[in-house]
Amino acid sequence: MVSWEFFLEPFGNGQTRLLVRGRVSASWPGTNNGHKPSVRRPIERVYQLLSHTPRWLMTPVAEIGHGIMQARQLQQIRRRAEGGCQAHR
Repeated sequence: MVSWEFFLEPFGNGQTRLLVRGRVSASWPGTNNGHKPSVRRPIERVYQLLSHTPRWLMTPVAEIGHGIMQARQLQQIRRRAEGGCQAHR
């Protein structure tokens, strides 16, 4: 199991601090409790491959991918927080 959390903490003087935490359970990568999903999305195939990769090798690779994804998300959060987001009509 994997969780990813974003938390906004009031910091005083109208400022807010963004805390980001990622956690991976000790049993991950796993086998999804033996259940095979009915629809295989590409990301599920990637996770299946990673589940057979030794943890010492998988961890740095996953951190790189996660870092890229998180950086893009944080850029979008910043853009929206600074008023750069236009309403979609």
